[in-house]
Amino acid sequence: MAVLEREETMRSLVDMQKKLELRYQRERERHTLRVQERLTIIQNRKSDDDLLGIKNLSAFTQEEDEQLQKMLVRERLEQLRRERSYILQTRRERNTAGFKELLGPTAQHSLRTED
Repeated sequence: MAVLEREETMRSLVDMQKKLELRYQRERERHTLRVQERLTIIQNRKSDDDLLGIKNLSAFTQEEDEQLQKMLVRERLEQLRRERSYILQTRRERNTAGFKELLGPTAQHSLRTED
């Protein structure tokens, strides 16, 4: 019975890990697309300014660029936090499973000695 429960627990942990990996992959792809879109907008704006003969960006555009850079740094930090949380959660689950696996034989052995 304990073997079946352990196998079921391991399967559910594997399933959860796969789901988290897929979600993380989708978030990373969405983030990449957002960044690419923002960079394209900035490049188009700069090329439009160059076509109009305006070589210096206006203060407003520079302010937008600074805000974009700050936002990109914040998003990167948030992404790093998510990655770190995912890593720590995976380690915790692995350690918990290992600990429970170690407890299993001990608990069974103590029951046998009491009989």
